Amino acid sequence: MSTRMPFRLSATLLAACVLAAAVSVSVSAAEQGGTDYVLLIDCTGTMQHSGRGAATIDAIESFVGSLNEGSRVTVYGYGGQPFPAMADYPVTVGSPATREAITEGLSLPFTANRTDITRGLELVWQERTKVFSRALSGVSAAESESAYVILLTDGKLIPVYEDYAEYDGIYHESRTRLRQLGRLFAEAGIPIYSVGLGRAEKVDGELLAQVSESSGGVYRHASSSDRLSAVFESLSEDVIAVPTAVVEIGGEETLIVAEAASVSEEVPASSVLDGIVESASAAGTKRTGRIEAVLSQSFGDLHSQVYQAIIGVLGAVMGFVALGVHKRQPWTNFFVKPLLQKEIRVKGYLRRILPEGVIAAPSNIPIENPGLGALEIGAGTNYAPELNKTLIEFAGTTDGSPPVLRVLMGSVMVADEIVEDARVLVDGDIIECEGKVYEYLRGKRR
Repeated sequence: MSTRMPFRLSATLLAACVLAAAVSVSVSAAEQGGTDYVLLIDCTGTMQHSGRGAATIDAIESFVGSLNEGSRVTVYGYGGQPFPAMADYPVTVGSPATREAITEGLSLPFTANRTDITRGLELVWQERTKVFSRALSGVSAAESESAYVILLTDGKLIPVYEDYAEYDGIYHESRTRLRQLGRLFAEAGIPIYSVGLGRAEKVDGELLAQVSESSGGVYRHASSSDRLSAVFESLSEDVIAVPTAVVEIGGEETLIVAEAASVSEEVPASSVLDGIVESASAAGTKRTGRIEAVLSQSFGDLHSQVYQAIIGVLGAVMGFVALGVHKRQPWTNFFVKPLLQKEIRVKGYLRRILPEGVIAAPSNIPIENPGLGALEIGAGTNYAPELNKTLIEFAGTTDGSPPVLRVLMGSVMVADEIVEDARVLVDGDIIECEGKVYEYLRGKRR
């Protein structure tokens, strides 16, 4: 008999106990997700100093990774002129692959020479019905707390001007409008959370605090790039709703489950066990579930005793498993792995190689496991549409193998060889089409 048989038996008994307890979970739709987020990012040249730009991208990636499923994200950049930093927006957060596609597809060139915060926030206000459609659809938007703006800058307000002789007047008008926008967002029930990055004297902290507080939000300051992730993590606690669930026991009483890492409309019993494991092994992890339960009804004597015995056994066994998970014991894989089984997702993207002497900040194109069966670039697509005569399809995989490049239209060369039909990509492949050169890279490298 296999030495793993006792573990199989234990898992079977656990499943039977869960079924015997007749546990079912329903989730409050208001807490499940559905929140709208707009990130407004300073794209001035100073963001290239001291690793601020890279720290900002990492902070955005971490923030998007922590959002509840169903949340919607829009990212704008601003300098002298604001602009959408995403090909299509807003984007609904779903699988880990869609979260990666959001951050890998961002276009944030840190090259602007003005910090016109007012114009950036003005664009968000003008497009509010698009990016905050759910928050603004009901009469009680101000009470729903289902929409947020997160504004980041490393400088002071410097509005766009043509004649410096008129700058004082333009600055006064811009500053006044910025404060007014804060009040308008407050009336719409959309708080603005602002973040100042860098030395305090270089950032308009007082002005940002006034705008944030008038809208119902908060201003935070990150003194350096190294502190930005901690500031965003603190900010996440304010703007990311904690999912709550109600567990019905015996069809009558309820068990309140709070702060589960991920909850769906109807959560299977295995998800409850997963939450218990996460709760008990929370130490040393970045974001785990914390379960707080309140039982409010006495059952019949026998029913109550049996139920309490089952809960006691489950608690002891799962506590033991959780301790093993925390200590990274290999035997715990048998209990935890079935709960975590999912498709293998690998990051990969195209990095544009510019001609010598050309300075720009083109965004990477995520092409591997982007949450879709395949992704197309070239003529008529959202990615590299300037390729008028070329259309390429990258077929993602779910087993960890590299994607396949298929040429649908035009002439494409990979590693100095013409691709007639299809080719499996290799890390570092150079792809040439219509005089433009891309490098295919696997992993999370930038």
